[in-house]
Amino acid sequence: MARVRISDVAAAAGVSTSTVSLVLNDRPGSRISEETRARVREAAAAVGYTPNSIARGLRMQRTRTLGLVSDVIATTPFAGRMLAGAQDAAREHDHLIFLVNTDADPAVERDAIRALVDQQVDAMIYATMWHQVVETPDGLPARSVFLDCRPVSGSHPAVVPDDLAGGRAAVRELVAAGHRRIAFADAEEVDPPVASGLRRQAYLEVLAEAGITPDPAWHIRGVDTTAVSGRAAAERLLDLPADRRPTAIFCFNDRMAAGVYVAARHRGLEIPRDLSVVGYDDQQLVAGELDPPLTTIALPHYEMGRWATEVALGVRAPPASDQTHLIPCPIIRRDSAARRRQQQPTPAGDEPDTPHDRLWRSQSSDRRGRRSPGKEPIMNRGSLAKILAASTVGALTLAACGQAGQDTTSGDGPVQLTMWTHSAGNPAELEVYEQIISDFNASQDEYEVVEESFPQGAYNDAIVAAAAADDLPCLLDMDGPIVPNWAWAGYIQPLGLPTEITDSLLPTVVGSYQDEIYSAGYWDAALSVFARQSVLEKNDIRIPTVDEPWTIDEFDAALATLKDAGYDTPLDIGAEDTGEWWSYAYSPMLQSAGGDEIDRDTYLSAEGALNGPEAVEFFTWFQDAFAKGWTSSDGTIGNEEFNNDTAALSYTGVWNALDSLDAVGDDLMILPPPDFGTGPKIGGASWQWGISSTCGSPEGARAYLEFSFQDEYIAAFSDKQIVIPATAGAEAMSEHFGPDGDLRPFVELSQKFALVRPETPAYPVISSTFEKAAKDIMNGADVQSTLDGAVQEIDANIESNDGYGF
Repeated sequence: MARVRISDVAAAAGVSTSTVSLVLNDRPGSRISEETRARVREAAAAVGYTPNSIARGLRMQRTRTLGLVSDVIATTPFAGRMLAGAQDAAREHDHLIFLVNTDADPAVERDAIRALVDQQVDAMIYATMWHQVVETPDGLPARSVFLDCRPVSGSHPAVVPDDLAGGRAAVRELVAAGHRRIAFADAEEVDPPVASGLRRQAYLEVLAEAGITPDPAWHIRGVDTTAVSGRAAAERLLDLPADRRPTAIFCFNDRMAAGVYVAARHRGLEIPRDLSVVGYDDQQLVAGELDPPLTTIALPHYEMGRWATEVALGVRAPPASDQTHLIPCPIIRRDSAARRRQQQPTPAGDEPDTPHDRLWRSQSSDRRGRRSPGKEPIMNRGSLAKILAASTVGALTLAACGQAGQDTTSGDGPVQLTMWTHSAGNPAELEVYEQIISDFNASQDEYEVVEESFPQGAYNDAIVAAAAADDLPCLLDMDGPIVPNWAWAGYIQPLGLPTEITDSLLPTVVGSYQDEIYSAGYWDAALSVFARQSVLEKNDIRIPTVDEPWTIDEFDAALATLKDAGYDTPLDIGAEDTGEWWSYAYSPMLQSAGGDEIDRDTYLSAEGALNGPEAVEFFTWFQDAFAKGWTSSDGTIGNEEFNNDTAALSYTGVWNALDSLDAVGDDLMILPPPDFGTGPKIGGASWQWGISSTCGSPEGARAYLEFSFQDEYIAAFSDKQIVIPATAGAEAMSEHFGPDGDLRPFVELSQKFALVRPETPAYPVISSTFEKAAKDIMNGADVQSTLDGAVQEIDANIESNDGYGF
């Protein structure tokens, strides 16, 4: 259909094209009667004329568009209100927002800013998921506003929540209710967010103004800010002697508060009768859905989004002096905080029956997964389903699923088995699951598997919340290292698959606790050293093999040679990454040197394993590698430096292999890691499948899992996701990992060198403690005293949990 032109409007109105232009562009000073103006507008509407916005933008030097560059806001349900506020303000002022979500990738961010500048957006908004202090990105226009972050230089206007005032309001709420023993369940100690420091400052200030001297034990830092960490923090607080035990807990965020609810319920404590709780963030589908609903501090996401957009458009003046504008965080009063009771909470030793107790007692009895009498869920069943199913669709839409975990049947139809996976956002993986489920459901008529997928970042919190409500699905996947913790906590039951299946799998894809198998997976991942054959040969560096890996002396000599050859940082070791990566990547090096994260003979102490002479020797090497400039923590997450040949070697995983093959071609070498003394080691265990302890039809869940472990499905997972197949049959069928596959070396590395991370429920604490110690050592801390401190922290956690069953 031909575009309606301005000449068509002129003909319909009986005027010249210049008159139409003056009217429709509302040019001031033109002597055109109101009657003629009305006739032109009516004619434009009648013929369906719309102005060319690009041409208009070029003429007026305005495009009526804004660029909004964010890290992960667009894929996170809880911050969607920021985008809603920005969009509403833009719409009210006749502007359109171009949104780019970068997943915190610097290269994507750089390209996005350049593209938006090329599009001649009128202004830019640079947004982050949480309150941060950030460097100003290169190329960001002068007319830009920072949203939920502030630049180090103070070069641009910025808007952030007033976390200090919000923290004060939270603690004052508890003080006003008569509480004197108030704890703070804080964020992680390793690289804590800016809000952590501000909320802790508020906590201390309000206690001081109330004349309360805080017990140092009342301030607990989590492994992270999830419900799992909130539960662990509450357990430690509730283990304090009765005269020191807090009667109220202020939580860094609502997810940690949900974990406090779980810990309280497992001890028979009622909120707020026995323990008051105040959260922070007012996260959608969390705070208001807990039972009782959570009193919390709301983050003003919507208001911040509006403010940033209005300043960017010039319709609101930026701050007069300080470039950072603080928006108040209001308190949302619900039902989780009440006046302090005179009696103390139930002593720590008088704990009621827990899911863990029920699990062990029920192993020789009928396992129907009914809710224990007298134990009501901490969430409504319908509300829980909404919470767990929340995921972003586009930028702002939330979706909810049906009832979460109980298997159901309709009349004479098949029993429905609910299956949860962390694979939302991974279409290749989901495609294989959907094929397996379709084939299984068609193969019999007794059971019907119903799959629900969740974003990986929210998955563990979903499991904890569902376990608290006795509403876990029948089938659930889990990261291999977390299996012992979930088995100990009573979330999952022994797997019960035939030994001919589990014996056929790679040892690292079978998850165990106390010599009992609880999970099994279809694949594993592996780490290796990437190199260019031409670079090694040019510098006369021996090419290592699986049978003859580099010794540590050879590795050191290679790094020194490569640095002399012109590589400023010859090894990309991945130290810019965070979280469990540190344990996964670097504890195998420690194990190769003869140390470990814990004594695996007893699993009761890290003494001698993490701070013995072998560990000190390894971490001294680790520290020296950074000091000598052989490696650094300044790179980008991924394999970019190696692919661009700015790093000669890369310690990285199978998931980066195809990109490097594309970049390097036949010159790529996939090499074993160096031998630090006892042979090379790499981390093993990836995502695996288990059956919940509350599954009402475990025989149906086992039937599905038995069906799923067919070589053709495992090979499909392998080639679609670029992961190592778990069976020899699937390996032979795999394009990439078969005998002639381009990624075959990873199979050999996994089979010969893979070692599972410690199979203990203490692993989450071990991992976070290892990360903090390793980072401190990287930055120059004394090796021996840092490792001694890590051992004390790990051992204290194990002791406080009665050895986790060992």
